Amino acid sequence: MTDKEKIISRLTDIQRDIESVKTELAGVDITSIPDEEKIRRQIEAIERFARADTPEEQAEIDAFLAYMDAEEERKRERYAVSS
Repeated sequence: MTDKEKIISRLTDIQRDIESVKTELAGVDITSIPDEEKIRRQIEAIERFARADTPEEQAEIDAFLAYMDAEEERKRERYAVSS
């Protein structure tokens, strides 16, 4: 599997996870949750997402981050405002 295919596969998994979370949250009243608890939950979710348990997962994360950096650079060059 190429790096591009791995990234697409990973992003597809992330989309499925997000849909699953949306479904779970549909019945939850988040207005009753204190802000500190919301922040704690968000931090835990970010940590779980960013954790690489295997070298393959770390390679996928590194490839994704390199892709995102390249995209940001491309956008910066394309939309640069001349001063």
